[in-house]
Amino acid sequence: MTLQNFLKSAFDRASPKSKKTSLSPHWWTDDLCHLHRKYKSAQHKLRTSPSNSTKHAFLSARKILRAAIKKAKRAYFHNLLQSTDNHWKVYKLLSRRRAANFPVTLSDQLGNPIILDPSANAQQTLDNFFPYDYPFLDSPAHSNVRKQVADFLNSTFDHSSIKPISEQEIIHAFSEAKDFGSPGIDGIFPAQIKWILDIIAKPLSTIFNLCLFNSYFPSLWKIAKVITIPKTSASPVLTSHKAQRPISLLPILGKCLEKIILERLLFISPNWFNPCQRGFIKKSGTEAALTFLSDFLYHHSSAAHSAVAVLQLDIESAFDKAWHPAILLNLIHKQIPPIYILIIASYLRERSVILEYGGGFACKTLNLSTPQGAVLSPFLWNTFLDTLLDTLSFKHPKATLIAWADDVLVLLPFSTILKRRPIFRQHSRYLHHNQRMESSK
Repeated sequence: MTLQNFLKSAFDRASPKSKKTSLSPHWWTDDLCHLHRKYKSAQHKLRTSPSNSTKHAFLSARKILRAAIKKAKRAYFHNLLQSTDNHWKVYKLLSRRRAANFPVTLSDQLGNPIILDPSANAQQTLDNFFPYDYPFLDSPAHSNVRKQVADFLNSTFDHSSIKPISEQEIIHAFSEAKDFGSPGIDGIFPAQIKWILDIIAKPLSTIFNLCLFNSYFPSLWKIAKVITIPKTSASPVLTSHKAQRPISLLPILGKCLEKIILERLLFISPNWFNPCQRGFIKKSGTEAALTFLSDFLYHHSSAAHSAVAVLQLDIESAFDKAWHPAILLNLIHKQIPPIYILIIASYLRERSVILEYGGGFACKTLNLSTPQGAVLSPFLWNTFLDTLLDTLSFKHPKATLIAWADDVLVLLPFSTILKRRPIFRQHSRYLHHNQRMESSK
């Protein structure tokens, strides 16, 4: 029996048995009943007498009901956590299987279904989300990158100066996890580990140190349960996979080990990346990036040449197409301690995803991507993109760059734009030959 199966079994045995419940959810109130009746009444009027006024009344009633339900849920769970000493009752409530979003059957641009079989539809969805890297398609540049990484990984290193993972590091890693965040395939919530952390911190430190010093990230911790979330700015073709965002739900023990590795890397140096990268950086946010952009435009608009060209580099499905050899080579060039590069290589190797979608089931082994939902992914993505930013900064010193994760803006004063036209071609050439990405815009 694996560690996570043992913990899951223990948690299930400790939780109370299910009892017959009423049809209404626990958080349902009389006020919600009243708002629900108003919503149904507005819906009926819209159906029987469609007009702008009945449509507005329906949308308003729906908005008010949704906000009230959200507020009632938060209030109920807050009171439950404050009033009960039985943590297992909370676990039993939260571990119930939740209703999935309505699945999308992949269709062509005319809306005709492409695949009718649920499992085939799920498999095609996975294949669209996560493309595969075929080494036989390598260019000489790709082959050279693979060779450099392979030579490094096959070398011998001395790890005697690396401190073992302590119990305090494990306690700190779990303290920052959301108590009832969505669990991975293990079904274990962070709160459950926190409840018994004083007992298992020491054996966990032993397991984590074996992983670290043997450069091995356990396979069970690399299995992601994929859920799909509709994009707010969805594709015009709603039956396209581009209208959905894949999120990877991972086992909590693996995420804890990721957190420890990340914290150690940030302790070694908080400034691993090009200064124009503002995404996934502590003490940085979208407000700072937008303020910088606004100040730059204002400053140059008041100058003699009153215009600035803003070029946007948009990388399609960026996180899901990140090329692992490029990530590892960039880590090597940054002179990150070899012990962490080796375990990150194990972390990236042979990851797998499973998807239950529309009554179908599919699974796939990956050799591309930094999973959205993993702790290390933002750091690895910034590492992946960093060489591009350094190259652009060096070759175009008069250009100002603003990067937010996978979105890059190149700001050029109007007087220099005619001299900088090749910059887009250099973007595409760099991405194609070195990082296997597609620039769609």
